[in-house]
Amino acid sequence: MKDTKKKYLEKKSLFKMMQPCSDVSHSFPIAVCIPAYNEYPNIIKTLQSLALSSAACSVKIHAIICVNNRENSPIEVKQNNHFLVQMLNRIGENEFFVEESSTCGVKITVLDYTDGKNQFSKGFGVGWARKIAMDYALAFGSEVIACLDADTLVSLDYCSELERFRHEKMDFATMDFSHQDASTPELQDAINCFEFWMKDHSRKLKECGTPFHYMALGSLIVVSSTMYAQIGGMKNRLAGEDFYFIQEAVKILMSRCHSYSQIVEPVPLLNCQVYPEARISERVLFGTGKTLSQVNGGRKQIRFYLDSSYEEVMKFIALFDECNKKGLASDFPSIVLSETGENSSEILSENLSKKVSAFLIQDNFFKNWDKMIQNTCNDELKNALSFHFKFDGLKIIRLIHFLEK
Repeated sequence: MKDTKKKYLEKKSLFKMMQPCSDVSHSFPIAVCIPAYNEYPNIIKTLQSLALSSAACSVKIHAIICVNNRENSPIEVKQNNHFLVQMLNRIGENEFFVEESSTCGVKITVLDYTDGKNQFSKGFGVGWARKIAMDYALAFGSEVIACLDADTLVSLDYCSELERFRHEKMDFATMDFSHQDASTPELQDAINCFEFWMKDHSRKLKECGTPFHYMALGSLIVVSSTMYAQIGGMKNRLAGEDFYFIQEAVKILMSRCHSYSQIVEPVPLLNCQVYPEARISERVLFGTGKTLSQVNGGRKQIRFYLDSSYEEVMKFIALFDECNKKGLASDFPSIVLSETGENSSEILSENLSKKVSAFLIQDNFFKNWDKMIQNTCNDELKNALSFHFKFDGLKIIRLIHFLEK
């Protein structure tokens, strides 16, 4: 386990030279990492929310805030960020800072990426900001690394659940969320619709039998330092970094499953909530803020996927499960792609759409399938894991989009 973190710190971390462990880090083993871009005054409420939870739970928190902008960011954004850095440093020295002997409080570390060479260049955004803060947390010696956004509040039991995560030695977890009230009735309607879509999509994916059903929202991520290093750190993406990070975590947890029944729900759910702000934003290519901007402006509607698309995903997974349990995993490609396959009559109760077959052919999904089965020794559990590794969250979304062309 230590080797995993050591290798990451030596080869991939942005803070290679930091001492991995210190007396201070032992006093603040839980880090909450927050990217901040043009976030004054929103972040004040977020920090107050963390402080309230810390006090209610008697748990100390290390808030690591990466204030960032690009070289070409608007002047008003840069001014907001400069003021934010100064303000956070003052707060860190006075209002929120806690001594090592304290039982609660929020220790603030500001990572300033707003000037000179530290400014982000084109192609770097929220994913890079999360990576900076999370890499710092790892190098600092944090045991638990949680993600939060600068406009997001937390429930009173948030810090106690992070402490439980640490005490029970979990490696990855997520939680529920609910948006704050919007500023206008029109925006409230938009956020209600978007939140319903996110949760409904997650529920339907879970009903399909895939383990890749967890909601992709950065503020829901809690990861151990070892798992963070094992995943390879947060990826630099302008948007969607949370989706890919969660997908990699799910795959690692899946690989530890000891039974078929564990595969669909490998990630524990913490008993707390976060509350993102319902606001319009153009900062990222897609996501809540961007979607709300387009919906509220009448440029688009929330896209609900067709029930028939989920049904095709479900049938495809169910068909593999049936083949696998009957010892026919090696025949799965021919059963799927041939309507008159040798074993199709005893397996197929409902035929898959021809568009599913077309997608699988276009995707080259069954390439090296025989080799995969040989590597698993046709073991039922290993076959299932290999199948879901191939038919992951990204593949499922691509299939749904293909079905709805």
